[in-house]
Amino acid sequence: MNRMAVSNSIVLTWTAVVDSSEVLLSLPSRVTGLIVNDNSCNDLIDLDLSRFENVKNVEIGSNALKNVLELNMKNMSRLESIEVGMKSLIECSSFSSMGDVNLNRVKIGDDSFGNGSVFELDEECGIEEVEIGKDCFKGNMDKEDSLGFVMKKLNDMKRIDIGSGSFRHFNRFELSGELNGLELMCRM
Repeated sequence: MNRMAVSNSIVLTWTAVVDSSEVLLSLPSRVTGLIVNDNSCNDLIDLDLSRFENVKNVEIGSNALKNVLELNMKNMSRLESIEVGMKSLIECSSFSSMGDVNLNRVKIGDDSFGNGSVFELDEECGIEEVEIGKDCFKGNMDKEDSLGFVMKKLNDMKRIDIGSGSFRHFNRFELSGELNGLELMCRM
């Protein structure tokens, strides 16, 4: 007689697609993927994504979350990729990924994080690819002491692509780690 073993565990993936702040704020923390549609959620000022502890992928469409001043994405241990469309999060002052140990890809579209004055990736993440579009992170000149691009211990980094006009007012640009084979592109 042939026997087959069957596991009792079921793994479900749940990607939530939202087009309103009400839906985004009422989502259960168990989602594994998050998509914010284009032209949506522009009434939010603060956004805490860290409550989505199982999320692996975050996609923010173009012209979305334009008025968010504070974005928290810290300690999202399962997060693997973040993609932000064009002209999104334009009022947000910083992009910081601390404790996101599985994060391997960040892509930010043109004219996003326009008021951004800090771009920081944690030394614990295994980031491989960063792509930043044109005219991002132009900085807030009133906060000159915090204008910085910091990525430490980039042992897994393979590619950094930065569009023209991005980080133009930054006074600190720091990359460190075993940067063997790193492809650094600055588009003009």
